[in-house]
Amino acid sequence: MRDYTNLYSDILFYTKELERLDAELKGPLLSAAAREKLQRERDKIKAKLDALVEKIPEISENL
Repeated sequence: MRDYTNLYSDILFYTKELERLDAELKGPLLSAAAREKLQRERDKIKAKLDALVEKIPEISENL
């Protein structure tokens, strides 16, 4: 059986980063430029997270 510890660790890390960025984006004192920069960073993190999630193996019902 393959060890997916690093994969799940990376998914957790990027999930926490995404949550952090979402919280920062809700801040009312952000300038338009700062909000745009955070949104671009969030989009990059979201793309990385989506790519990692695609690597999760499907669990067979026959196990």
